[in-house]
Amino acid sequence: MDTLRAHNVSSLGDRVALLRKLVWYGQAFHNPKSPPIGGLRDPQMRRIGLLVTRGCPGKDDRCELKAVFDFVVKNVRYTGDVAFKDTYQSALRTLQYGGGDCDDHSVTNAILAMENGFQTKFRITSNTGATWDHIYLLAGIPKHKPTNWIPLDTTIGGGRFGQHPPQAKHKDFDVGEL
Repeated sequence: MDTLRAHNVSSLGDRVALLRKLVWYGQAFHNPKSPPIGGLRDPQMRRIGLLVTRGCPGKDDRCELKAVFDFVVKNVRYTGDVAFKDTYQSALRTLQYGGGDCDDHSVTNAILAMENGFQTKFRITSNTGATWDHIYLLAGIPKHKPTNWIPLDTTIGGGRFGQHPPQAKHKDFDVGEL
């Protein structure tokens, strides 16, 4: 089924689990036995991920992450959820539609970074300290044994590569494997 789905997530753990499934399985997150359309291991996403970073010298991790950041800022407009319901879409859908909220930006950044060999984490933040209201991606450098985590919050716009948005508190979750 190729529809945009609304989901009620009752906890932070549920939200992270759903986002992980979108990263790994894409549009088939509800049926992991289906091909991973728009997720990791989808040849289309591998091609896009490598095309995005093709202008970077080999082993220049910072250049690759900046290329991912710039590509998403340029090609994905920030927009809210559909009809005030939490909606989630694959990275491929986000790129096809040219828009998405912070969840969609985070999934897209995760896949493009992971297709280039980066370890990633989701950072969920609270602006006020009362509710969890934002998410963005952290990507580790160097790729194989990260000692530094670079924020990729493409919802705050171009020219802000590597900057954290204001926040009262945060929690990090490895994208990991399923």
